[in-house]
Amino acid sequence: MPRRTAPDDGRPRLATIRDVVQHAGVSVATVSRILSGTYPSAAATRAKVMRAVRELDYVANAHARGLAGVRPKSVAIVVNSVISPHYAHVAQGVQEEAAREGRLCIVGTTGGDPERELDTIRLMRQEQAETVILVGNIVADDAYRERMASYARALAAAGSRLVLCGRPPLGPDVPATVVEYDNTAGAHAITSHLLSAGHRRILFLGRRTGYTTPDSRVAGYRAALAAHRVPHDPGLEVDGTMERGEGHRMRSERLGRGHTHIVVRDSVRHHLEP
Repeated sequence: MPRRTAPDDGRPRLATIRDVVQHAGVSVATVSRILSGTYPSAAATRAKVMRAVRELDYVANAHARGLAGVRPKSVAIVVNSVISPHYAHVAQGVQEEAAREGRLCIVGTTGGDPERELDTIRLMRQEQAETVILVGNIVADDAYRERMASYARALAAAGSRLVLCGRPPLGPDVPATVVEYDNTAGAHAITSHLLSAGHRRILFLGRRTGYTTPDSRVAGYRAALAAHRVPHDPGLEVDGTMERGEGHRMRSERLGRGHTHIVVRDSVRHHLEP
């Protein structure tokens, strides 16, 4: 393996494309085409270039590749948090699918802050991610819809695509893909199951008025009560977020008051007596 000269500060010098050219015995154009995958090449030539890349531990300069018009194959997923099991599972699924497609998966978190979400999406645009997936519960007001439409159009103009996961659609004129969850039917099915088992006082944890996910779940919960002719008791709906720790806190508080209600909430199992 050819030696690379270290700079004056003693650190090893990173291999350049010209080092790969010299090591493989081909032209700069040939190396560039093989690494970008934009031009067919002989198997033997490609093998020589890739062997040189491995032996020299060469990494393409992202800035230079951008100037050359070479887009990195990557997808971005932006979530509120990676601590929540729900978001973690979604992110893991995106990562696995991206890996199967030979793409890099970039994960960003926002903490539910719209400004952080905007900054993250701007960064993903700069990184030329092919797809930007937004996951998370939101307040679907006019400001949100305007913001999302702006994101979608900006990404589309850059050749990317906005994907909304678990969020409501923005309309047919907005270039975005929507993957919806049927939260209403899910909450209806869970509540109906408990009612069919003889439970009547069912506690709903995680109500958050104005937010799409809990609003949909509350609607399903109430519809199931009505279908089984069980009176709706507002006192059995508890405000809170959908974080796991918050769920345990709300449950503990209610149990501490001597209630024996069945608990219905995302990621919290019911195990109390009717």
